[in-house]
Amino acid sequence: MDGSTDKSNADNEATLVIWFDPEGENEKVCNGIGYLTVYRPHHVTAEGLFETVNNSLRHLRVETLDDENANDEEVDPGILHKSNSTNSNKKLVGMGTDGAANNIAAQGLKGLVEQKIPWIFWMWCLAHRLELAIKDALSGTLFDSIDNMLLRLYYLYEKSPKKCIALESVCADLKECLEFYEDGIRPVRASGTRRVSHKVKAMKRVLAKYGAYTAHLSSLSEDTSVKAADRAKLKGYLKKWVNAKYVLGCAAFVDLLTPCIIFSMQRDNLDILAAITHLVKTLNETNKLSSKPLEQWKTYGDTLKKIQVDQDQPVYQVKNSNSN
Repeated sequence: MDGSTDKSNADNEATLVIWFDPEGENEKVCNGIGYLTVYRPHHVTAEGLFETVNNSLRHLRVETLDDENANDEEVDPGILHKSNSTNSNKKLVGMGTDGAANNIAAQGLKGLVEQKIPWIFWMWCLAHRLELAIKDALSGTLFDSIDNMLLRLYYLYEKSPKKCIALESVCADLKECLEFYEDGIRPVRASGTRRVSHKVKAMKRVLAKYGAYTAHLSSLSEDTSVKAADRAKLKGYLKKWVNAKYVLGCAAFVDLLTPCIIFSMQRDNLDILAAITHLVKTLNETNKLSSKPLEQWKTYGDTLKKIQVDQDQPVYQVKNSNSN
């Protein structure tokens, strides 16, 4: 079971069912996977999700978790789609969700379900748990500052066509003296359902357009048409973000997190063998990083090469005069 929101920002819970028939033909166990329901919970809490599970099971005629409603076949108005299955000899033996707090907490959905079925087998979304594990591992490190920079940059341009047009103009003007190696210009959103891949993409954009972003921030912080309070805020951002640790930090974290993307990818035809293959590949790539000094990491090393010394000051992305 997993949740999402529609364009009205209303929460919907989608449920899939993996089933098997122990009395299949030729004494073989027949199994399959099918679409069960999309249900709009009355509230997204442990109790609301528990109700969602019950309604979904009831429409598939699986024994529900709520004994009082085990034989209730009344259609709940929250159901957006229901299965046409009519087999009533079905029992729930396992469940799978992501690692959201309202699912995994002792008083969450898992706890409520286990009160009814103590023997149930509970599975977590591996990709989502990996995302949360990486988030916890990086908490309290330089990544917190970089993550904040990614967030601020994104919202600075998200709803301002005027700033976006000005940023494009800055990029066009600076192409003569700075080396940009990616086509995109606007900062990329660093949060989403695939947290690791979103972060990596956002950091790559910062590395690609760092000179343009800092130049535009400098211009905005001196623009008298911008409110004084906003100019002061922009000056504060600029003072922090021109520190070399932000550029080099982005480069290091791109290298560090890129192998994790391999393992967190979810494909339509993902099976056990594919999952193990991705795990081995992730471990191999991670081991390669640990066996090399930081300067030999690909993105970090390439970033170092773009740093030159101009009048005893390190500068980034300045074109080599011999490059043409």
